Amino acid sequence: MFISCIVPSCQDEPEENKNSDPDALATVISADGIPSTPGSVFSKIDETTFMLDYVKYKIVDSHLEIIGYDEIELAGEPKLYSQVTIDGVSFQTRKIDEFAFSWAANLKRIVIPNTVKEIGKYCFAKCWSLEYIKLPEGISELRNCTFYGCSSLESIILPKSINKIGHLCFGHCPKGMSIYFQSEIPPSLLTNNSVFSWSPDKRLGVSHDIVDDTYHYFIAYVPEESFDSAYYYAFFIDVVFYSSLPVE
Repeated sequence: MFISCIVPSCQDEPEENKNSDPDALATVISADGIPSTPGSVFSKIDETTFMLDYVKYKIVDSHLEIIGYDEIELAGEPKLYSQVTIDGVSFQTRKIDEFAFSWAANLKRIVIPNTVKEIGKYCFAKCWSLEYIKLPEGISELRNCTFYGCSSLESIILPKSINKIGHLCFGHCPKGMSIYFQSEIPPSLLTNNSVFSWSPDKRLGVSHDIVDDTYHYFIAYVPEESFDSAYYYAFFIDVVFYSSLPVE
């Protein structure tokens, strides 16, 4: 079933938000281990690994990778740093490793820095409380089970740069979940009949409720100019074109 409609234009963002850049958060760690950002907490684990605001980072090949979190102390809306300077050397965060935030029960909202170019499989799997995530331009692929079981994630906006979506990426996500595509050319689906989840009639884009064994289809929102290619999204119950994205 295909529905063509126009989502009402969004209002402009408040003036105070136009110049803010939450993706460019940086800090400098002093010789005594104090971050330059007020209220931040730093602890060194070993020569290449440290915890910053209860998110675990590792220095790999002159850049940073996020590899985990403090299960007890992680905030509902943690700060992720695009750059951390230690001993006078600056490192940019380039990757969030596989399973890095999986099972993070307190995680509700997260903004991924624009420096991040790769997100590993199962990265946010089973984050039941996750309601909002901002993905940066530059990520080319969503890996297998990236958002598997994120039962509070009712909508997501995918950057134009994403060209591949992996197996069960949105498996067991909520009924009626809205997925906003920005690119004119749809991403490649990496496996047959099971990219989001699967159903008995072999359609994609579904969420399987393991409690009552029912299947719910997602809604695909596509740019108006790419609606003619909507057959590509035939695995969704509805395809809707929009003139502007919702306000985040």
